[in-house]
Amino acid sequence: MLASVERLLGDPDTDFLLVGEPAAGVCQLRYRHSVWTGTDDCWLEDLFIEDAARGEGLGAALVDAAIARAAERGAARIGLDVADANATARALYESRGFERDAHLMKRLV
Repeated sequence: MLASVERLLGDPDTDFLLVGEPAAGVCQLRYRHSVWTGTDDCWLEDLFIEDAARGEGLGAALVDAAIARAAERGAARIGLDVADANATARALYESRGFERDAHLMKRLV
């Protein structure tokens, strides 16, 4: 896993966002050009909050930061994949404007 993260840190189409002091959460964003919009799409690849820091609003802060970062980079859409059984994560994303589309969630930036 460390080698993969190190590789992605050097990739200009990948962002990592941290939250908390010290950092207690991380979000990975990936970008790719879309022929449909003529702009980049953002994919929220991973979002993780340490167990001890859950319930403090750090997840919401990361999602908000991810949306802002995608907009800064000119992305037209942001998407993610979330398990149907993960009601907590689904509720978080829905509270931030994401809508369900089959097994994916997406929103306009």
